[in-house]
Parts: sequence; structure tokens; C-alpha cells
Amino acid sequence: MERALGGVFAYKTKKDLVYERLRAEIVSGAVRPGERLILREVAARLGTSLLPVREAIQRLEGEGFVISSPHVGARIVFPDLERITETLTIRACLESLALRLSAPEMAEEDFRALERIIRDSEDACARGETPELNRLNRMFHLRLFDPCPLPRLKKMILDLWDESSMSSNLLYFFDPSRAAQNLSEHRRLVGHLRKGDLKRAERMLVVQRENAERSLRRQFKSRTWTGQDWARLFPAPEEQGRGVRRIGAPEGRRRKRAAGLR
Repeated sequence: MERALGGVFAYKTKKDLVYERLRAEIVSGAVRPGERLILREVAARLGTSLLPVREAIQRLEGEGFVISSPHVGARIVFPDLERITETLTIRACLESLALRLSAPEMAEEDFRALERIIRDSEDACARGETPELNRLNRMFHLRLFDPCPLPRLKKMILDLWDESSMSSNLLYFFDPSRAAQNLSEHRRLVGHLRKGDLKRAERMLVVQRENAERSLRRQFKSRTWTGQDWARLFPAPEEQGRGVRRIGAPEGRRRKRAAGLR
């Protein structure tokens, strides 16, 4: 199969394309925790058979994005604090290695790109734009490791960023002060790299992880998470059916939308 979703050409199987679409929807929040993935509806929406959808969901379950249970089927999981902190710890270790490999390769254009992202983030912070802050935070870290000469290491970090996307939303949405703190950490990190102080730059990555984990633990301790919280955290751009079903939603309120996968 040559044609990918959105008209992008790539040599991928249909099950890979279905997996990538569903994973992207989960990571972006288009599909929210607690929602069910109905095989026949997903298949109809993507213009494919049930088998690629079933295989994609099994793969997502293996990655921790989806859970299946008898009489309920597959549904998007609610974030688990211990899994989130585990992911943050692993990601910080890999990012530390990537930073050590990237630092010697960094040029002035790399520093300027990072500083431009920080300025854009400060503007988004001033406007209170949480989704944009999340996007720019991810962009900053991935740009930081762009000079890294190990593609597999960068791919591993990217996958962990995808898995921890919900925790980023949590940090900024329910703890607005974390955004300003994060930007200060980014500026200090770039400053250390400009001075060639790799040890302090690496330490700043550790500090970021520690502060993020501390904030998350406060949030999980102080509140009981509900579907309404996630609806606020991941507002749907349009209330149309996407081959998912919210738990307890009346049958008559669900609608379908066709989108081709050919």
C-alpha cells in the first residue's frame, strides 16, 4: 500500500496506517480517555476492514494507550500516575544521552531556533494558550536533540513524548504556574549550552523532570479524575462521531463521519 492518510505517499501497510491515525488521535486528545473504540465504526470511518483496526488496537493496548475488557471492548485509558512518572524518568535518561551527543554538533542556528521557540512559548503563556504551549514545549525538546547523530535514539525519545503527551496537558492545564517555570528552565538550559557547560545543561533536564513529577503528584493527590476533567483537558474540535463511543452516552446522540483510507 502506497498512499498514506491525508494524501501523503509512503510504503506502509493498511494496519500501520490505521495504527498511526488512531495513535495520533489519542496523543492529540481528539479521542479522550474513557471513550470506546468501536471496531466496525472505526473501520467504516477509515474505509478499511475490521482486521487492520483490530490489529492496530492490539498494538495500542501493548503500548498502554488502550485497555480491553469483556462486555466493554476497547477504550482509551485514563492516565496512571506511576506509568507517567516512569515514562518521564526513562525519557529524561534518554534525553540526557541525546544532549551529550547533540551539544558538540550545535551551531548558532540551533541556538537561535531554540531561543525563537522560547519566545513563541512566552507569547503563548501570556495568552494562556495551553495547547500551543504543549506543542511548543515538545518542539523545543525535539529541536534540542535534532543534531543528535543517532536516529534510533531520537525515535525512542519521540515515542516517549507521544506517550507522555497527556501529562504535558495535565501540567499546564491544572498547574498554570508550571508553564512559566518550564520556560525559565528552558532559557537556563540554552544558556548553559551556549557557554559549553554540558554538565549544568544535563542537570537542568533532571530538574525539569523532578519539577514535572512533583507537580503531577500534587495534582493526582488533590483531585479525583473524571470524564468531565478530560473533556476540559481535551476539548473536541467538533462533536461528531469518530468511531469512538463515550461510556454512558445515549445511542441516539452518536453520529458517524466518513473519512477515507484508500
